[in-house]
Amino acid sequence: MRTREQLVNDLRQLGVNAGDLVMVHASLRAIGPVEGGVGGVLDSLDAAVGPDGTLIPWNDYYGPGSPLEHAWRSGVRVLRLGADLNTVTLLHLAEYLVELPSKRRVRRYVRVLGPHGPEERTVDCLDDEFGIVDTQGEDYFGLLLRDYLARGTARTGRVGHAVSELLDGADVLSFGVQWMAEHLG
Repeated sequence: MRTREQLVNDLRQLGVNAGDLVMVHASLRAIGPVEGGVGGVLDSLDAAVGPDGTLIPWNDYYGPGSPLEHAWRSGVRVLRLGADLNTVTLLHLAEYLVELPSKRRVRRYVRVLGPHGPEERTVDCLDDEFGIVDTQGEDYFGLLLRDYLARGTARTGRVGHAVSELLDGADVLSFGVQWMAEHLG
């Protein structure tokens, strides 16, 4: 069983620093047993970025003006802890930024807090469930990330038992836009 201190050390060796802005994608099963369970993992992540850092949870809204765009412009780093290759939420912003002849859109219904309590709103957005274009075979996020990681620019190591990567948000986003233009257009 890993201690919180051991996980913080693993995160430091991977390159996570105090003050970092980090979006986390994690498989708790891949990390393995940790003292304190899920809370121990969260405590370790929080300790690694410190009081001046920020952990960013996944967010539903990806487009221009979104919290995701703000995070990218603020220097976000993407921390993958044993997560599947198709799990880099920041790449949904690349789908908005890439110039393609057409992109699949969907209509979603979301509940938001309005001036008089919860309300349902209709949102027209890119299809984040089946992709913005039809493709054959594997999910294109997985293919894209495999190509990105093959470049060797990500920091790699282990956090607990999990094979882990630390990605520069701006770099992976730029790569994602270019990759999508070349492979999906």
